[in-house]
Formats: sequence, structure tokens, C-alpha cells
Amino acid sequence: MSSARSIVEDLDLEVEFDAPIGAEMTWYKVGGRADVLVRPRSVEALCSLMRRCNETGTTARVLGSGANLLIADEGVDGIVIHLDHAAFREVSTIHRHRVHRAGVEGRAGDAMRVMAGKSLERLVMSAATQGLSGIECMAGVPASVGGAIRMNAGGKFGCIGDAVVAVGCINLNGDLVVHEGPDVTFEYRRCSIIDPVILWTELALTADDPARTHAKVKEIFAYKKQSQPMAANSAGCVFRNPPASDGSGRLVSAGELIDRAGLKGYSVGGASISERHANFFTAEPGTSANDIIALIDHAAKVVAEHSGYELVREVVVWKRH
Repeated sequence: MSSARSIVEDLDLEVEFDAPIGAEMTWYKVGGRADVLVRPRSVEALCSLMRRCNETGTTARVLGSGANLLIADEGVDGIVIHLDHAAFREVSTIHRHRVHRAGVEGRAGDAMRVMAGKSLERLVMSAATQGLSGIECMAGVPASVGGAIRMNAGGKFGCIGDAVVAVGCINLNGDLVVHEGPDVTFEYRRCSIIDPVILWTELALTADDPARTHAKVKEIFAYKKQSQPMAANSAGCVFRNPPASDGSGRLVSAGELIDRAGLKGYSVGGASISERHANFFTAEPGTSANDIIALIDHAAKVVAEHSGYELVREVVVWKRH
């Protein structure tokens, strides 16, 4: 703790020691505390913080919206960084030549630069209101923009990586680096960026009729509301969809595998597998993180025994080192 204090003491940060991040800052509303929680007030302060963490070997974790995160009951060590200051929620329009990823045609025009702390849900609604098309597929996805880029968030309607033309990051040395479109690979639930902090992204959006963009957002949100337990305490899909065993390259629904294994409604303590969508695990008030972890491990074991598929967690679990 003393080393962490020396790292943060003279930087432009809001600092909280022994912060209750699990119960208050994740969608599961369970889990332990962070030894140190910091909210940088500027990009410069964040760069200095990352540099000091690297020099001292201090673990630094970036907390987004907490929608895809489970904090262990014993909490986490090191420094947790939350980018919720206004400086990390800004959105601006810039004029530049769009550098798209390989296989996507590039053209000159305006792009939207969005800081990583911006709420993806609010960004989707704002773009729709302005008649900007390209990210309607993200309707109903709870995330910060940085977290969405990190895991290439999305679903059956598309992924955020489809709209990305550049990503700004901070590397381990605290330096600013920019990855242009062709340098970033987006795949199912992952991107190729290894820098510890995603700072901003540029999105290529197309002018459209606001009524049409709003209608598309409402349609996608209504579908998700009907098929997913969106009102419950959960972290979205628990497992990634595995590749089919026939080598076709298609993905098999993890939810269907869990359902076929007879696990819908199965519970451990206050944690349950949703009756509505088997890849959503919900938590009742008072549930422990250990209950949820035990339920995740049990589901993976039963599915492997039943179908032979090895499920990989999509939900991120933070524990002490």
C-alpha cells in the first residue's frame, strides 16, 4: 500500500483507498474491494501513472462500465483506474482521410473520435439522434467505449470493430501510440491491441435519416429485451461461442450447449443460470462472487461432459495476484 501511495500522491488524480468496486461498480453487484482506485483528471496524469506502475512493477487494471466483469470476494491488489472524468468522455468530429482495415474501402470524410470512458449506450443513442449510422448494432450492449473496443463487443447484428478506423492507446511506458485501421485486427470477442490502456477510438459513421437510425436502434434493443434477462444483475454472456467441431469455422451457441446440458435454472447459492437465455448467469442480492465462479466452473464442466465442447469465459474475473 505504501508503494501505491507514492505512485499516486503527486499526480492529478482522485484517489480512494480500499474502494468497494465489486458491489458498487460492476453489473453483478458482488465482489470485493480495490486496494487503490484512481480517477485521472487528464491524459497527462494517466500517462505518468502508467509509467510509474511499469517502473515499480505495480499491477494496473482499467475498469470500464463493469458490465463484463466479476470481482473476486477477496478484492484486487494494485491500482484500478476508472476513466469517468469528463476528459475521458469527450466526443468530437474530425476531418481526415479514413484509413479502414484491410478489405474495407477507405474514403475521405468525417470521423467521430470518442474517448474510452464514454458510455457506449449513450453514444449509440446520440449517434442515432444525429442521423449517424454505423453503430446501431451496439444497441443494448452495456459497456464503455474502451471496453467495447478491447473485446470487440457485439452480437448477431454486428460488432463495434466494423466501424473502427483508428485507436489511440497508452503503452506500458506511458507513451501515446496510435494504431491505424490496417494495423488492428478485430476477431470474435477480441482485438489485436495489447497496450494496457485504450484511450480513444475513431469511428466511421455515415449520414442517414434520424428516423431510420432510431428505428433500427429500437428494433435491436427490443429483440435483446425479449431474449435476454436485461433487468437482472448479470454480466451479459458468460461464455464465448465455441467454434464448431466439424471444422466449418461457424460458431456454436454457448447458450444452446448449456441448455442442451439441462442447466437452465441451475443455481449455486444466489447465482442462477437464466431460464430466458442460458448464457446469462444472474445474481440475487447477497450472492457472493465465489457462488458465481462456482456456477461458471460447473456449467463448463457439465457442457464438456455432455457435448465435448470446452467453453471459454467471456466474463473477466479479477483476483488478487
